[in-house]
Amino acid sequence: MSSQINILVNEVYKEKLHSKQAELESLQAQINPHFLYNTLECINWKALAHGEKEISEMILALSEMFRFNLSGKTKETSLSEEIQNIRNYLLLQKKRFQDKLDFFIDIPDELLETRVLKFTLQPLVENSIHHGVGNIEGNGRVYIIGEDYDEEVRLYVIDNGNGIDEELIKRILNGEERGSQTRGHGKGVFNVNERIKLHFGEEYGLTYENIKTGGTRVTVRIPKKGEGCNAERIDR
Repeated sequence: MSSQINILVNEVYKEKLHSKQAELESLQAQINPHFLYNTLECINWKALAHGEKEISEMILALSEMFRFNLSGKTKETSLSEEIQNIRNYLLLQKKRFQDKLDFFIDIPDELLETRVLKFTLQPLVENSIHHGVGNIEGNGRVYIIGEDYDEEVRLYVIDNGNGIDEELIKRILNGEERGSQTRGHGKGVFNVNERIKLHFGEEYGLTYENIKTGGTRVTVRIPKKGEGCNAERIDR
């Protein structure tokens, strides 16, 4: 009976994920992209006219993030486009934290066409900043690294923050913290992990570990170039 209950709970949650995706697509459809881009372009020209180059950079980064978010209904994108979205996000965060935040991205060229789910990395990087390096003394550093690992691609989000509670992150990845109001930041991590497993297979997903020298490393495991994924079955 316990096993059957767990199966039913997982099925219900999968249905909720599909429902949330439908809600997101509905919201995206309500936003007129042309109005948004034209407005941001107008603000950008105003900024440039007043010599505000830094503000212009921020507006352009935000505009590109919106374009990425609203571009079509497909759940997948190339790793190259996902990384560009992360660059824009980190540029805005660096403006916010100024000299306290540095970031480094190292993705081999041969991995850039790998198919990934949209917004795989952004929630992980956001957690690294706000719950990792955002509360430390001195400079915070976030590394995003890609590795060709046999038949899969591994992406690493590494920070030099305070580390994580390993028992808590296990509960988050297992879905045991979904109802917690005090740990809402874990929902993004759980959703990324579940989306990867639903889309590519149970053998893929996230793992977290503390680094002995300080900080956290998140490993994202996905199939190489999207091979063998369950996308056709899941998207129906």
